[in-house]
Amino acid sequence: MSETPSPAKLEAAAMKAYQRGDHDAAAEGFKAAETAFKKSGDDCKAAEMANNRSVALLETNPREAFNAAAGTPAIFERSGHLLQAAQAHGNIAAALEALNELERARDQYRLCAEQLSELGAAELQAAALQSLSKVQLKLGQPLPALAAMESGLEAQPRKGIRNRLLRRLLRIPDRMLKR
Repeated sequence: MSETPSPAKLEAAAMKAYQRGDHDAAAEGFKAAETAFKKSGDDCKAAEMANNRSVALLETNPREAFNAAAGTPAIFERSGHLLQAAQAHGNIAAALEALNELERARDQYRLCAEQLSELGAAELQAAALQSLSKVQLKLGQPLPALAAMESGLEAQPRKGIRNRLLRRLLRIPDRMLKR
């Protein structure tokens, strides 16, 4: 009789598969780890595995990626894991974007960015704002997209030469509108 692997071992195996680029095996492994963590009563860790599965599925099966992450922000919020809740909103947004449900993706990215701002997670907030900007451009909303991109650049803690140049370029339309 073989011994059932622990949830942590299932998680580690899934993570190795993901790092190898075997996203299908990673998704299956994260699903097994999610089930094992649920059985052990660790709902928060199970939600983390669901979000990892969402990331692994994003490119090949965005609908399943969405389904995997849906509902996890509430689990994280109830347990006080607010950073993970914000990241879960970002995973949901990415899946919605891949499904071309752009209005819903925009709303989830906005929520993600707001929560990350409240938590002081500047680099993650910058990434969320840049993703929000991209979705707003796809929706034909260039001015909100410019504002989101500029906010994203401002939120970045490391402001290299590239970011400073981009910020200057983004201010041009704003100055032209104020004339």
